[in-house]
Amino acid sequence: MNVGAGPGTLALPLARRVKQVTAVEPSLAMVKRLERHIVEDGISNIRILPRKWEDLSPEEVGEHDLVIASYSLSFLDMREALLKMDRLSKRQVILYWFAGVPSWERIRVDLYPRIFGREHVRRALRPDPSIDLFMN
Repeated sequence: MNVGAGPGTLALPLARRVKQVTAVEPSLAMVKRLERHIVEDGISNIRILPRKWEDLSPEEVGEHDLVIASYSLSFLDMREALLKMDRLSKRQVILYWFAGVPSWERIRVDLYPRIFGREHVRRALRPDPSIDLFMN
């Protein structure tokens, strides 16, 4: 199972190697891209659940050998979301997240001194600067 499957970056290659892949993806735009890629690649073993992970019941999802969540851990109740992944995985849960500052946060880090006239002081709970950016 691929939680936050997006356009199929992981689901498509996995589908070529395993019997069945479940792709959980709440974004309609991403679901449409995933569906297009499935057709283009001639893949028939991906089941798409076009909903938020938090809104799916364990019965709807079912057990899977492996659960992967790649850059898709923005849950209001992180503990419950991860526990559900663990309960529904027969073998393991693989989580991909960020080491350091994500690329889209880098602009805020770089602009902080120019906006505030001083370097940003990193804090344990908020290591990146919080700045609202408006660009034209």
